[in-house]
Amino acid sequence: MSNFFDKKKIRIMIIIAIIILVIVLLLLNRSRKNQPGTSSLKPTIFSYDGGSQGGINQVKENKTQTGGGLFNIREILFGKKEPTPTKLPENNQTVSETNDSEVTDFQGNKSRLRYKDVRNNVVIWFDSIKNANGVYPYEESCNENGSCNIIEDNRAGLVAIWGRFKNYELTKDSNELAAITEDLNTYADKVDPIQNDFWNCRMMYELAKSPLLSSAAKEKAEAICKKGVPYLKTADEIEYKINDNAVLEVDFQKAISNEPIVVDQFMEKDKLYNYCSSASDFAYQYLWFNNGSDLKRSIYYFNLAIQAYQENKKAGKYLDEDWLLAIAGLDLFKATGNKNYHNYAMHIFQIKNNDTCATLFNCAAESMFYQEVFQLTKDIKYERYSRDIIGKIINFGYDDNGTKAYVLGKKAIRSFNQGAISYQTMENGLVLKLLAIVDQ
Repeated sequence: MSNFFDKKKIRIMIIIAIIILVIVLLLLNRSRKNQPGTSSLKPTIFSYDGGSQGGINQVKENKTQTGGGLFNIREILFGKKEPTPTKLPENNQTVSETNDSEVTDFQGNKSRLRYKDVRNNVVIWFDSIKNANGVYPYEESCNENGSCNIIEDNRAGLVAIWGRFKNYELTKDSNELAAITEDLNTYADKVDPIQNDFWNCRMMYELAKSPLLSSAAKEKAEAICKKGVPYLKTADEIEYKINDNAVLEVDFQKAISNEPIVVDQFMEKDKLYNYCSSASDFAYQYLWFNNGSDLKRSIYYFNLAIQAYQENKKAGKYLDEDWLLAIAGLDLFKATGNKNYHNYAMHIFQIKNNDTCATLFNCAAESMFYQEVFQLTKDIKYERYSRDIIGKIINFGYDDNGTKAYVLGKKAIRSFNQGAISYQTMENGLVLKLLAIVDQ
């Protein structure tokens, strides 16, 4: 009998020893996790087997690991958990994977807005601001009394069409398809000129490659791309460099190390937005039409953008365009398969990691960047970052009762600028596209 109790005591002592050991290991693991200098957010770096001009070839993802040693006792005991993203802009809502966002009015009252309702209302607003010729304006600018003026423009409507098309991919609404088809006809046949100072071809590429549109509609999208008038005065100068094979890729090691990059002494640093947009647009023209000259144009504008970016940063200027530069890097990565472009884009991401987007356009571009990275890497944290930014946009930009943006109840996205009540077509088109992407 005493032998039985001796064995029982031994088992109890063994169990107590195991518990103590587990506690010690947990405490050691926690102290190692809390060591300074350990980053919880690393960029995704790509390596390649081979490569081919015109597309991505055998992409592999190398994930950087930090801390924890050979094993993680917490993972053994409790299972592996997805880390919480550290990149959270100020004043944002909790990251949600639902199809709505929490909003708060100025009295602190909270409610939820469905993405579907926001999308539908933005489309209604788009239809309300077209002129008699079916052309979207640049913006609707209003005062606090509700009196509004329309600022006309030939370019911004392409972003509205792009956003509405993404919305149609989700809804399959026949009325929306009819509106998109009519818009394509209008801009291809009646709007002239269409100055290309954004992503004319990048946007139309998506429509032209979709199985949801008719051949006639796709031809209109291609016609819109090809009729674009270059905005930059450097356009003619670049043709000489292309013909002389003088377009070379930038030294990425220098660029990432922030060593001065001088591409052209006549570079205009206030044209950073246009350089970034042109780099993306020509990358997509290359993907679309397989013209090597378009790729050279894209590379040259990208190089100019890096030079302009460096000089603006050196001058201490707040930049609204750095996310466009990052997106341009991803676009050239898609076009060339060159990992340096992707890594430079993630370099911009690391620089911007702790910043908070301050303008509606900058927030929309940041969210778009995360969606682009998510599509390339399938890393869910980037999709979550995108949703988080969308939550901020809705809470601080969607003009409806119950939000901090409520003024006139236009039920469209208004500028974050407190000195004006304006609703831009471009920004609303970008947000509509983003909402349609996440509202799957």
